[in-house]
Parts: sequence; C-alpha cells; structure tokens
Amino acid sequence: MWLFPWLSRLTIVLMAVVIGAMAWLPDSRSQFWLSLLTVAVVPAGYELRRRKGPAGAV
Repeated sequence: MWLFPWLSRLTIVLMAVVIGAMAWLPDSRSQFWLSLLTVAVVPAGYELRRRKGPAGAV
C-alpha cells in the first residue's frame, strides 16, 4: 500500500474524527448512539452464541 504505515494511521485518525463529530453534532447524535448500540449488540450476540455451542447441538 502506498505510504504504509502512515496512510493507514491517518485513515484511522480521520475515522475517529468523523465518529467524534457525530457525537458532538446534535443532528447526528442519535445516529452515533444507535451505532454504539449496534457495536455493543454484535459482540454480545457473538458471546451468547459462543457459550451456547455450535448450531444444531443437542
């Protein structure tokens, strides 16, 4: 990739800036909270699935 690893780091920083702007701006704050909720639900679902065992297990 061009400019490795600096371009990757810059991309991560810019993503953090966009997410921070979503949290800061009133118009997009609800989207920010729903995104955080989604980020919390997906790992929780994974953990429940992992504890339950493979699909179809009796």
